[in-house]
Amino acid sequence: MSQQAKDEFYKDAEALAMDMAAAVNEEAHDLVAAGADVIQLDEPWVRSDPAAARRYAVKAINRALAGIEVPTVVHLCFGYAAVLPGETKPSGYAFLPELADTVAGTISIESAQPKIDLGVLEDLAPKKIMLGVLDLSDLNVETPETVATRIRRGLAHVPAERLIPAPDCGMKYLPREVAFAKLKAMVGGAAIARRALA
Repeated sequence: MSQQAKDEFYKDAEALAMDMAAAVNEEAHDLVAAGADVIQLDEPWVRSDPAAARRYAVKAINRALAGIEVPTVVHLCFGYAAVLPGETKPSGYAFLPELADTVAGTISIESAQPKIDLGVLEDLAPKKIMLGVLDLSDLNVETPETVATRIRRGLAHVPAERLIPAPDCGMKYLPREVAFAKLKAMVGGAAIARRALA
């Protein structure tokens, strides 16, 4: 939010971000009071300015999630697949291991479309990992076997009890029938991976 705001008052990026984090925290508490059972923050900017992120992103995230008693997630977004095609997405996150120091219980990352090196997940212990296993840049629906292979790649670095399969990012640009079919493939792939663990 602070990256998209025009600062005519603070003249200090960190002060602006911290006050916005306090406002987000108030909203998050209102959402929990209204019945939300998970609070997720989407964070697309830390990867584009990792130097600034190292100065105050963890502090701002922790302020935004302060006192939240339900499960919390931080999603590191590369951007919607329909807006940023695969060839423009980086092959890794410039700011990820640092999120181990946040109060968020789960870190959500994209990995199906950008095909990042999942070895970096080991730096996030003991967080839960919400691992993107659906490529939302491709209208072709993955097979459950393809999804299971992507899940197994994550399991090479994170124990099963800490791994949560998910789409890479938001599915709003997909046709409804494609989105639904991809979600069915994700459920099927998770079942295959789970059977292999039994």
